[in-house]
Amino acid sequence: MPTLVPTVHERIAKCGTQVYIDGLTVGADVEVDVGGAITGFNATHTSKNFTVASLVDGQAVRARQDAGSGFTPWSPAVEVENAQVPPQVGPDLPVEVGNCSQCVKVWGCVPGSKIEVLQAGNVVGSATADRHGQRCVPVDLRHQDEILYARMIVCGEESPLSSTPIVNYDNIPKPEVGSPLYGCQTIVPVSEILKGTRIRLESDTTGSLGSFCSCWNSANVRVGAPLVVGHKIRAQGYWDQNDCLQDGPWSEWRDVITPDEGITPVLLEALIENDQVIRVQNQILGAEINVYIAASDDPADMAAATIFGPRPASDEQEIALNEPLVAGQIVWVDQTLCGVTYASNEVEVLPLPPEIHPPTVLAPIYECSGKVTVTNLHAGALVRVYQDGFPIAVGWAGTSNTLTMNVAPGFYVGGAITAFQWVGGQQSDVSNTVIVESLEELHTPRILSPVTLNDNCVWVSGVSPGATVAIYMGGMIIGEVQSSESIVKVPTNNITGPVSVKVSLCDQRIIEGHEVIPIKSPCEGGSWEKTGHRTVNYNDFTISNWDDGCCFAGTSDPLEVPIFGELYYPTINPGCSSSSSNSEEIHPDARELPLVIIAHGYWPNPLDSELGYGYLGHHLASWGMIVFSINLETINQQLGAHGPMSYQNARGEVILHCISEVLADSSINSHLNPEVIGLVGHSMGGEAVVVAQHQNLDSGGNFGIQGVVSIAPTQYKFDIDMREADYFQLSGSKDLLLNSSESLVLVPDDEACFNGMRIFDRAERHKSHAFIYGAVHDPFNTQWSEPNDENDHPVKGWQHRLIAKCLINAFFQNTLLFQNEYEGYLEGLILPPSIRNIEIFQQHLKTNRDLMDNFGDADNQFGIPVEPLNKNLNRKSGLNDVNGAGVQEWEDVETLNADRCIHNTKAVLLGWDQPTVSYFLEGNLPMNSITKSLSFRATQFYESGLNTEEREIDLFVAINDGSQTAKVRIGLVGTVPYYDTEAGSLFSIFRSVRIPSDAFTAVNQSVNLANIQEVRFEFSARSNGHLLIDDIEFDN
Repeated sequence: MPTLVPTVHERIAKCGTQVYIDGLTVGADVEVDVGGAITGFNATHTSKNFTVASLVDGQAVRARQDAGSGFTPWSPAVEVENAQVPPQVGPDLPVEVGNCSQCVKVWGCVPGSKIEVLQAGNVVGSATADRHGQRCVPVDLRHQDEILYARMIVCGEESPLSSTPIVNYDNIPKPEVGSPLYGCQTIVPVSEILKGTRIRLESDTTGSLGSFCSCWNSANVRVGAPLVVGHKIRAQGYWDQNDCLQDGPWSEWRDVITPDEGITPVLLEALIENDQVIRVQNQILGAEINVYIAASDDPADMAAATIFGPRPASDEQEIALNEPLVAGQIVWVDQTLCGVTYASNEVEVLPLPPEIHPPTVLAPIYECSGKVTVTNLHAGALVRVYQDGFPIAVGWAGTSNTLTMNVAPGFYVGGAITAFQWVGGQQSDVSNTVIVESLEELHTPRILSPVTLNDNCVWVSGVSPGATVAIYMGGMIIGEVQSSESIVKVPTNNITGPVSVKVSLCDQRIIEGHEVIPIKSPCEGGSWEKTGHRTVNYNDFTISNWDDGCCFAGTSDPLEVPIFGELYYPTINPGCSSSSSNSEEIHPDARELPLVIIAHGYWPNPLDSELGYGYLGHHLASWGMIVFSINLETINQQLGAHGPMSYQNARGEVILHCISEVLADSSINSHLNPEVIGLVGHSMGGEAVVVAQHQNLDSGGNFGIQGVVSIAPTQYKFDIDMREADYFQLSGSKDLLLNSSESLVLVPDDEACFNGMRIFDRAERHKSHAFIYGAVHDPFNTQWSEPNDENDHPVKGWQHRLIAKCLINAFFQNTLLFQNEYEGYLEGLILPPSIRNIEIFQQHLKTNRDLMDNFGDADNQFGIPVEPLNKNLNRKSGLNDVNGAGVQEWEDVETLNADRCIHNTKAVLLGWDQPTVSYFLEGNLPMNSITKSLSFRATQFYESGLNTEEREIDLFVAINDGSQTAKVRIGLVGTVPYYDTEAGSLFSIFRSVRIPSDAFTAVNQSVNLANIQEVRFEFSARSNGHLLIDDIEFDN
């Protein structure tokens, strides 16, 4: 197979003397061409920092190799950048440096420049900046000065000095060796590191694997020899310099295992014709990569794909190709480690877009900032950013319309920032120009709740764009990032106690936010260490004359329903380690607990469906609830026996009767708070619990039902609304009920009978919804789930149940147990760690809100009457309008009439094909509290040629007080996704977007939140789109 060309990595700047090249075949002859001067060497490693004569801007650098079958073509050329001499700003340093640090990260430098670190006027460390403009610099802090300085030297000229304080750190934390560790890999991930600490690694079999100094809280450590299956690896932090002599605790041992599907590489999209570089994630050092290129997706072409390689895996994503790509080609890679091979996803090469718009650089930009954000990008664009014409950043957009990049060197006051994008080698016009400003006063940051125990990230709002954000725990920094916008996610070490935030910008000016106490994840077991379960039987119940509750099975007789089910509860812990038992006794200390009823749905064959929610019953019991999962099989058997009846009223009546039986049961009722009851239903049971609450209210509200949960509900009762209780619904994108036009019973032709989303739309507030991308219907019940349900979908069976446990528990913690912090897991930004990597799109509508516009929808809960559609007028009696060239559609619509929208609401439908379009609403709206957020629901409109397949929509929201404007990009908290069920069905499904008020004031501290006069949606982040927006409001 053909050998791949080496990859020459950018950035490369003038006066540098090193070029980083990887993808080398050990033993190959390599030639490097620098501006026409060719030098050769023999590759002894898979990568090399190749030393060259002092580089001149404009030179082209390229390489080729001969692994025994002749030289490859030359690699794509990288142009040497110009650099500003002398440099105008100093490099970046951490917020603080520990007094025992033996290395310090320095960044924000011209690539290839010399870095010097100084203490008390003495150079205590030096290094050369890499292609990213950074370096982990070894230092010797032996001098008695509490300030550390750094500078870069470019073409012999020194930059100004940067500084940071030196602080005392007393203890070295216990590190953690990451997993999985695979045999044959030559890298070990280590986390929970104190920056500046040395780390040693060892094997239980071969002894020392070497040591290194880490400038990061987590690092991937290269080891000299491949790891061996069956060995164990551990790590230890230590100081061994000057007066700092300390060994920290060893980590736990981590097993080295046989490679499995975890080595599957990911080929990043998008690929555009004329591209000659691909990017591959999850490359594992020690593995080999092959690249496959087929002429088309025709099976014959796929079988005849050209294979390039093998190429050594790298810690750099970029892989250069031997020739440019052609539109329509299919590209994929595979990775082999220890003889085990897994292939990546397949990616089709896209044609060049008909027009390449100039990108947009986000303002404001402040001096000393270390990042810049650029929007209105084409998929697959390569983006370059300049300051006064000198390059300072380069990045690749992938599938996003927005890209945030580190800048090197940094910003200075008065600098003019511009950007270009290249798509398939074609260059755009220049972007807007943003002038760098000086920030007079930092905005006070705020940690967003919830913060989760044992998590490894913290969200912060109210951040001055460009500020460095540091998270502290126990007086030590556990995470630090530079921001470019006003909301930032900070990766951290493991969170085990209260955390606080500090921000700084230039001169180490620091503003500190309030401390936040983390809460336990709702996915973990609760404080009741042991839970029990038992079958409970009560007397048969005769269903009364509800409209579908008599004349069962073609007779005139009411139905006798056996009342029984499975009860779950906290129980006595006899000291054994089992987490649950079939025990008769509820824990004597369990008092005033909420009661939760679970109602299953329809299954065609007789089955103990109530037992399928044991995972949920035990989980809720461990968190302090008593759960009764009831059997409704007798009612299921009536379905299809005669007539157009769903028997949902019958189910509702049985649910209420079960509540009364449990509350009257002397073996249970002494442990209950009879005024706090929750309901959970699945499928037809998911609708039945809504019907039960409706019946409860109609009969006088005898039961204190506070919260109702529907899992993938049906909708047969179009006339019933969910009222006077909080409501939560879960559904999956691959659930066939979303697209069912047929039913077990007859329904009107113009209603989507199985569309439980409309139950959510009609429900009173508070209400929340979780739409799970890739989830199906049955795996929420273990009795129903078939092997294909467990394994053959993007979301596995166990993940369905994990999501249900996590989010239903969070809902009930807030609703039944009044732990308000848990509501944050339902709002759409922060998910518990164990389900964070699953695509879950949430809606959350609060009771306490100030409405800007709901487009004429009635809201009986708040006495808001229905109004005719009027796109020009909002609920504040203010003007709505659009402006800018490129408006393709602007109408207020009934979503029931909108193509492929499954909602029952009213919304504005907006389409555009130029990035100059905006939509605004005028009207006075107070937002004068940091606990307030601007909230709205949005969804892409299907099917529309304005929405690019599988691409999210990002946009800006601006508020204006009549004289001052503050603008925030919604992508900071959630873009508008492109839903795809992988079955050819696309649906417009809303998600909530919620922007905290202090995210706006951090952008512009002069804006008056008490007097907001206009809300504006600006579509400059993407040049085309088609979406629905609803429920624009300010909530608490």
